[in-house]
Amino acid sequence: MIIIIIIIIIIIIIIIIIIIIIIIIIIIIIIIIIIIIIITIIIIIIIIIIIIIIIIIIIIIVVVIVVVVISIIITTIIINSSSKSSSNSIFNISTSRSN
Repeated sequence: MIIIIIIIIIIIIIIIIIIIIIIIIIIIIIIIIIIIIIITIIIIIIIIIIIIIIIIIIIIIVVVIVVVVISIIITTIIINSSSKSSSNSIFNISTSRSN
């Protein structure tokens, strides 16, 4: 009788240990899955931020290039028109002196 009780107690202890081990394994797996999900979300966010920064930099570069080109064109036009007018004014001054 005592032997049967001891065997039953041992079996119950073994079952409890197995259940605890299974629960621990399940918890570890869930934690690992959660960590993997968090890491992938962080990586996706970082990639999106990098893409946005690259797009902003490209837009800034394009805007700067356009502004520089437009300013060069405008200064060229101004220089051309002013050089014509200045040559005219020089001519005017020289003719007025001769008078």
